[in-house]
Amino acid sequence: MRIHRQVLERLYESSAIAGAVMFVGICAVILAQIVGRLLGVYIPESDDITAWCVAGATFLPLAHIYRRGAHIRVTLLADQIKSPLMRSAADLLVLVVGLAVSGIFVAAGVDLIRDSFAFQETSAGELGVPMWIPQTSMCLGSAVLFAAILDDIVSIVAGRAVSWRAVAPQDALEQAAEDL
Repeated sequence: MRIHRQVLERLYESSAIAGAVMFVGICAVILAQIVGRLLGVYIPESDDITAWCVAGATFLPLAHIYRRGAHIRVTLLADQIKSPLMRSAADLLVLVVGLAVSGIFVAAGVDLIRDSFAFQETSAGELGVPMWIPQTSMCLGSAVLFAAILDDIVSIVAGRAVSWRAVAPQDALEQAAEDL
């Protein structure tokens, strides 16, 4: 069980690091555009590359953020539930819905990648980047979020607290600030 936990935590952290790399990519492309304009150099597909990095920076860190309780949650009703058993049942219901939504994102992402690969779809610009490459970050981020939610469902069924309940809201904000 301990090895299983370490593998999952490394997966969540690796996904967050990949998202951070995408942020660095955004900065690098924008900086290259600024310098390029000053020097009169055109950087092909810089807007597309930035957009692909934004998608990766959005989806890849989802599981890491989720596990640390940093996602925005509406807990108005859940906070009114006094019974630990009923609160766990409410958490389970919410997690099942989240699992279904993230599963839909994964399925749609896989379908999109498969079609892009099968039809040899490329970007319209000069570089002709195969579209399945930038589309993969959305699918991977969704899949890691799916795994994180499933991980919490298993925790509830086993009688343990979900990851985001174990972190106090203020602690989550402080942790997010430290991670930056």
